[in-house]
Amino acid sequence: LINYLIVGMKMIDDIRNGITLNGEAHPERADELASIFTEADFEKPFLTRIWPDLKHIVAGGSGDFRIYTEQLKRYTGDVVYYEGCYASSEGNFASYDIESGKFRIRNDSSFFEFREIYSDGSEGNVLPMREVKNGCKYELIITNASGFYRYALGDVIRAGRLENGELLFDVLYRR
Repeated sequence: LINYLIVGMKMIDDIRNGITLNGEAHPERADELASIFTEADFEKPFLTRIWPDLKHIVAGGSGDFRIYTEQLKRYTGDVVYYEGCYASSEGNFASYDIESGKFRIRNDSSFFEFREIYSDGSEGNVLPMREVKNGCKYELIITNASGFYRYALGDVIRAGRLENGELLFDVLYRR
């Protein structure tokens, strides 16, 4: 397989040589994987059979992507899943805080504001981070670091506590 990929790809000679030298075959492992996939019931967790030492997965999967997180858990079973970051095409806004189980705003990436969202779905005032209240819902509004643009992401969060000027929060849904 590796030789087929190398022939089919235009690669720099150093990379090709490195793969050829380090890409030795492991027929026993190939047989083991073939057996796992032949017997696998894809409705039950099976990834720990492929990677027995798999302890956790770190990946994005909040908001609208949560559906894929749940599908992944179907294959991973009890493996701990961390949503490593909260990001969009506009930037990386938060990292996952393992201790709290919440996202932590990264103050170095953008300027953040929070539009109040009431239980009936109506909107309230736009607030700076220091005025956000624990347990309340807000729509996240960003201004990029250069100040060039400002807009609502459409994501609704539930605010947690402020810690050293950083907000802990959960992503609830997209409007």
